[in-house]
Amino acid sequence: MAQKMWGQHLVLDLSGCPKEKLSDGENILAWGRELVKAIDMVAYGKPQLEHFATHKLETAGYTFVQLIETSNICAHFAENLGEVYIDIFSCRDFDEQKAKEVTEKYFAPTIVRVKNFNRGETFQENLYGSRVYQGFAIDDVLFEGQTEFQKMNFYYNKEFGRVLTLDNIVQTTESDEFIYHEMMVHVPLLSIEKPQHVMIVGGGDGGSLREALKHPVERVDMIEVDKGVVELSNKYLPGHNDSGAIYKNPRANLIIQDAFKYIQETTQKYDAIIVDSTDPIGAAEALFSPQFYTLCKGALKPGGILITQNGVPFLQPDELAETMKVWKQQGLSGTCYLVSVPTYYGGSMALGYGVNGELKLPDLATLEARLKAANLTDLRHYTPAVHLAAFALPKWIQDIVAGKPPVKAKAA
Repeated sequence: MAQKMWGQHLVLDLSGCPKEKLSDGENILAWGRELVKAIDMVAYGKPQLEHFATHKLETAGYTFVQLIETSNICAHFAENLGEVYIDIFSCRDFDEQKAKEVTEKYFAPTIVRVKNFNRGETFQENLYGSRVYQGFAIDDVLFEGQTEFQKMNFYYNKEFGRVLTLDNIVQTTESDEFIYHEMMVHVPLLSIEKPQHVMIVGGGDGGSLREALKHPVERVDMIEVDKGVVELSNKYLPGHNDSGAIYKNPRANLIIQDAFKYIQETTQKYDAIIVDSTDPIGAAEALFSPQFYTLCKGALKPGGILITQNGVPFLQPDELAETMKVWKQQGLSGTCYLVSVPTYYGGSMALGYGVNGELKLPDLATLEARLKAANLTDLRHYTPAVHLAAFALPKWIQDIVAGKPPVKAKAA
């Protein structure tokens, strides 16, 4: 298990400072005293301040060093350039904004460049290999382990909150999951008049089921192959699933089974099938196959809607293009809509939208009436206007949906 490391390293680079402020030793010492207090540290010993006038003219000036309780503050003041180079190095977290404000107060720069390095382990996703990737600082490791099917980790990051990764790929985070789950669920369910039967494929964290149960539906069947994802998400992502309480709702029917097998055998017809799956890697690859889509179409009522997670088109155009191609061959009327979720690197995510019948979006008045009738008052992202706007596709994504090969400009 990874170990947490503490603290941070803040670098401030200042330009455009008046020379008189950088050549004034008393001003620098006063800055040092106020800075120590502003970042809630304790100074040890007296600061050291030396003026290096014999150095080359461009960078001649004062150098400042102050020991603090867990490390040090160092700075050099290039008075002839009007520049300051500051390192604040600590094994305890501090407020970088306060450090910046105090520094601006004493040296009046026209430009401030800030780099904040959190010490410790970082996470790097491997979805796109080592050339293009997202990552974040791991502030705490909550769980690292292996389910029957996949490697499963829960991390904590101050910006994203708790983060679930499966096989080293980010699945969901506490901070922005509401964007994804609201758009994944409410777009199809408000596009249908009085939906009654809903199937969710995957979605083991519980977020999609939580949103579906906000509707006055008769039943939601959630088909998840990995029991471990459900059980551990109940513990480590309680906000997604009300600490597992959503599964006690009498309208919720959790089925631990391979979705492919379930749809082959079920006789139930659904108003909506929502495929809240991982990317098409490993066991999830079957959920993007023509055979699976054929089964889904057969399980939809006339006019029923199939929703799929089709990745980020900028980096995964083939995933969306292949889904649209297969749907067209099978007689599903297909397009996609877009949602921007900070967690998913590379631009807007595409959610596939396939209709077992004519593709016709409800108008704004209809969506507003359905939203009111469903009494969906606790949403944070979805609105009827956002619903319709999500289907306004840029030309290059329209081309992917239409099966035209994407054209990328070559880097200079």
